[in-house]
Amino acid sequence: KEGAVGAAAAVNWRSARPGALVYLLVGADGRVLAGDMTAMPRAPGWHRFHMPGTMAGGSGEDVLALTVRQRDGAIVGVGEDLSRSEAVRAALFGAILPTGAIALLLGLAASILITRRVLRRMEGIVATVRSVEAGDLSARVPRAEHARDDVEELGVAINQMLDRIATLVGAVRRVS
Repeated sequence: KEGAVGAAAAVNWRSARPGALVYLLVGADGRVLAGDMTAMPRAPGWHRFHMPGTMAGGSGEDVLALTVRQRDGAIVGVGEDLSRSEAVRAALFGAILPTGAIALLLGLAASILITRRVLRRMEGIVATVRSVEAGDLSARVPRAEHARDDVEELGVAINQMLDRIATLVGAVRRVS
């Protein structure tokens, strides 16, 4: 089958498939030849529009369609009901939003715990420095058991400095 009859048969066959796109074939004279779209812009190109429902009381559906004018003047429109895409988008958003919120809360909790741990170790360094300032040259920064970070490195450097100062002060006391 060729021409308008073949195109109408193909459109009707495709329209009958479940979950199919929506189609409309309009002859050059403006008569609807085939398809299940109840409305369609006649200008060529992409269109997003509301297609009225065909059932009594039906609200219709939003459609994204491509309309093409054929050489013989016929118009072919192929569209997709956007409600399915909107349902998928809503389902994805419904899954991503709680997951993102949980990840955000876990990240916030982890950052609070890490910050508290680092600040507690910094408080130990400050307390040691204040003790040395008050004259206690035996004070040392407490070592963290499994920490290998900048705060631990700072504590080790301060302890080495205090050891060197204690050695120098001891030497000065022996000479005096």
